[in-house]
Amino acid sequence: MPRICGENCRQCPEPDTIANTGGTRMTHRSHKIASRFVAPVLAAGFALLMASSAFAEPAKIRWGNSSSASMALSTAEMVALDEELQRKHDIAVEMTDFHGNSVNCIAALVADAVDICQVGITTGLNAIAEGAEFKAIAALGGQVMEIVISKDVAERVGMDSDTPLDNRIEALKDLQIVGAGPGTPTYMLLDAIMQRVGMTVVEDLNFRTLTDTAAMNEGIRGGQIDGALWSPGGLAPVLSDGSGVRVLSLATADIPEMSNIALTGVFTKSAWLDGNPDVARRAKAALVEAVAKLRADPEGYSAAYKQAQLPELPEEMWQEVLTQNLLAFFGDMTGTKEGWDFWIEQMTAEGKENAERASFDNTFVAVE
Repeated sequence: MPRICGENCRQCPEPDTIANTGGTRMTHRSHKIASRFVAPVLAAGFALLMASSAFAEPAKIRWGNSSSASMALSTAEMVALDEELQRKHDIAVEMTDFHGNSVNCIAALVADAVDICQVGITTGLNAIAEGAEFKAIAALGGQVMEIVISKDVAERVGMDSDTPLDNRIEALKDLQIVGAGPGTPTYMLLDAIMQRVGMTVVEDLNFRTLTDTAAMNEGIRGGQIDGALWSPGGLAPVLSDGSGVRVLSLATADIPEMSNIALTGVFTKSAWLDGNPDVARRAKAALVEAVAKLRADPEGYSAAYKQAQLPELPEEMWQEVLTQNLLAFFGDMTGTKEGWDFWIEQMTAEGKENAERASFDNTFVAVE
């Protein structure tokens, strides 16, 4: 008879231990058979568990972009086009382009149609001031606005890009400058620039609203307007043919204290961030890496984005867009508290109630 397991066997139960509910004592032989069977099963189960973890789905992020064709908002688009980068950060980005309609992007965030909405910063800040339960996880870059005036006007007032900054601003007095109208971030920036030398848009410029860049270029060439304030690329035609002169650029830090004023923000609902802090961290890390890759190889890394979003853009305009925005992107996708809160001061000055709700300290969450 096979001996009862436990007698001189360190692997088996004690001699009097009942091995199963049927009351049968486990023999030494049956224990050896069981051991040979159980060990491989446990190993296979462990391997299956590890495999299932390895092949787990990456975190899906429904990412809304107020304007995918805007280079200032391009970094998430580049992440979405870079499958290797997404795999590295274990995310799957699903972009939704709102084609310039920032309000719709915010509305989609409120309705949980997207997880993230990246927009011009003041759109997100105004929503928070009005009660939206949003947090910001990134600021993509600083200001890129530039003032371009007619070459003839520049010669008449004795101004070029080498003229001392304050003298350049003072020389704008009474000129007919066009751009986005009162209440817009562009207008607020222009007024802040003028205030540097004790002037204002209302009192010291002959300003009128115009947002058609083709009309801006033709107006500068034909002398119908003296100049324009706009983002890079829009005025590239007059810069290229020499009929226009860039006299001020925020992207190149002509006004150093304005170089970190945030242009764009990445917002999400507080509830989504509370439930997905690690996904938010990986999303921001992907943005940071995308900017680093762009700076390391501007032409190469941006090629897929240009093909997807701006295939018809003339090369002269593309080079302006790429070069100026590359200077303005925040390498850490955060910027500064002062650059964020510049807008809180502007909103407060404009009479916006509860603007402080959207301050850097109350809104921005470091997800690193």
